[in-house]
Parts: sequence; C-alpha cells; structure tokens
Amino acid sequence: MITSAPMSASTGSSKQEYYVIPEDIMECIKYFQRTCHNFEHNDAKQLPRLNINDVHFDQDGVIRKLQDIFKRQVDSLQSTLLDDDVRQELHNLTAILEALEKRYTTIKQIKFEVIQKHLFNSTNCGNF
Repeated sequence: MITSAPMSASTGSSKQEYYVIPEDIMECIKYFQRTCHNFEHNDAKQLPRLNINDVHFDQDGVIRKLQDIFKRQVDSLQSTLLDDDVRQELHNLTAILEALEKRYTTIKQIKFEVIQKHLFNSTNCGNF
C-alpha cells in the first residue's frame, strides 16, 4: 500500500513546504512502467519510454503524459469486475494520480514564485 505526504525543501534562507512525490509512489510508478500490466497497447509502448525521474521537474511535460496513461488505466479497470487485486491496483493508480497532480501544482507554484521574485528584484534594482 502506498502513501503520500508533503516534504520540506530549503529555498535559500527561508524554509518552504513543497510537495515531493514520496519514494513508495515513485517505486509504484516504476513498477507499472516495468510491467505495463493490462495497459492499452499504445500506453504499454509509451510508458517504458518516459523518464520517470523527469517527474521531479516536469521535464517534457512528463507529469501530464503519466496522468493521461494512468487515468486511462483507472477508467479501464473500473469497467471490470473488482476483485482484491484490481481494487489494490486501482488504489495504487489513484494514489499515483493524486501525487502527480500535487507535484504538477507544486512545480507551477515554484515557477510563479521564481517569476515573482525575479520581477520584484528587477523593479527594485535602482532603489539603494
């Protein structure tokens, strides 16, 4: 069973809370990437080609790509008979989707803060 939790990240002199995908969820993503168990044909081809470590910075839009793949898998599994294995897989996929969305939101927040800081610093350059 996988869990998710926020983690602290140091940003300069102040400490800011940013969501980081927990290791157990990353391992679950890597498991699905290795096995592609019951994934649609196109997803089973695309998933192994994605660099999962790019999730930390959303390189090449990998978060949205993973979300699309895992969402299709959830939709597919929900239309089947739900035995214990399928329920566990759905639980794991749902946890992955939630973690990916939180990380995506965090990256947008960090980018916004960097832009704000840059704009603030550039407008206050001559005010010494």
